[in-house]
Amino acid sequence: MTLRSIWPVMALAVVAGCSSPVYRGSVASFGEATEAAAQAQTKRLGTLSENQISDIRGDLAQDGVFLAYAPECALLAVPGSSIEDCKVVRRDGAPIENPESFASIAALNKAMGEYGANLAALAADAAQDGAAFNTSLTNLAVSVEGLSSALGGAGTKDQFEAVGAAFGGIGTATFAGARTSKLREIIVAVDPQIQQATGVLSAASQALTLSEVTTSLQRVERAERALAAAYANNASTRDVQRLQDRLFDEVAALKRSAAARDAYANIGQTHAKLAKASRDSASKEDLQGSIVELSKLVKLLSESADPF
Repeated sequence: MTLRSIWPVMALAVVAGCSSPVYRGSVASFGEATEAAAQAQTKRLGTLSENQISDIRGDLAQDGVFLAYAPECALLAVPGSSIEDCKVVRRDGAPIENPESFASIAALNKAMGEYGANLAALAADAAQDGAAFNTSLTNLAVSVEGLSSALGGAGTKDQFEAVGAAFGGIGTATFAGARTSKLREIIVAVDPQIQQATGVLSAASQALTLSEVTTSLQRVERAERALAAAYANNASTRDVQRLQDRLFDEVAALKRSAAARDAYANIGQTHAKLAKASRDSASKEDLQGSIVELSKLVKLLSESADPF
């Protein structure tokens, strides 16, 4: 996805103050950046899980562990049998190590991505049709509900009431001012949940980086041992080169893991700035502050996508 340009918006903000196009452009850019961050985090989670599964299976093969399928697999033809009981087991009865589970973080990350995507769509909607706008509003409401669910329903009664009120439709209103007013109301109401979600995801991102680095370092060590064994056994030049390439690749992957950036702290700060700019008393400076935070976020995402 291509993030919309920030600098033209900043230039316009200086001239136009807190006008609807500038504000909605900033919100749309924030939504796109949040969606991009969620997609990047999803990719990181998938890659780490795949690497851990590959390493676990590699260790089983290296250690000469005999595997078999569980007897329960033969019972799947019987109605009511549990699919979960059918799995690969070690013949010696020892448990097979499982990769780390990221289910709860993945769900929250997905919810944040959907919030960003629907917020961007709502902000960018210029259709002069109240029904179409209310459809966009409904989509955003569903994504916020998903965010609340992923957070375990955390939040105060007042916060939930504020969110519910913010998502009241605008009927047949088609003026940009009415749309912008509704957008402001939603961002202010949802901000407490966004701050909680980004706090959790920021901590998870840091923990994920540690897991990635640890896993990558283990893969580097395995690659180095395999190369040393090839040297010791007078392996062919082709095999040595293949193992050398593997070592180069694993070291590069380790560096990428260590260079990972936590975008969620910036997302939380940027949303807080947008919420401040969304309040009735917001000034031109408030909006400019949110755009500055937004430019930092986009820069961070760009660096994370290509750290070298």
